[in-house]
Amino acid sequence: MYFKKILSKISIFWKIWILHILVYFFLLSILIIVQDFNANGVTQRMTATKIISTLLGSSLIGLFGFFDGIGFFIMITIIFNYIIQKKIKNIFKSYILSLIITYPIIILFIREGSGYGSNLKTIICLIFTVAINYIINRKEINTE
Repeated sequence: MYFKKILSKISIFWKIWILHILVYFFLLSILIIVQDFNANGVTQRMTATKIISTLLGSSLIGLFGFFDGIGFFIMITIIFNYIIQKKIKNIFKSYILSLIITYPIIILFIREGSGYGSNLKTIICLIFTVAINYIINRKEINTE
């Protein structure tokens, strides 16, 4: 009950972006762990403690740019979303449009095989993140 009261005070704009950050970077960290496991098997680099800490800290790790090499990139996307939302009043359409505008930039900076990120991982995570975001926030999105 108390949790619902707190959630009701947060605007749909921030609910969408907080969920985006949590889900996107969590999914990306899972794909990175799977990639490391497939490439190396169980090695010193991939201990259970490291897996758990990566999953629990995935949002913070992602915000600082350790996954894709561009720190705080998500802030650019949020700013674009805010600007677009002023023109397009539908929050979810402006959210998707801001992703379509900004994420190709990150895909240009990520070269396949370099660092942790990859174009395919980014696209897969975005598709699942948008779908989960819509499912969870659909009541508030549809009443707008």
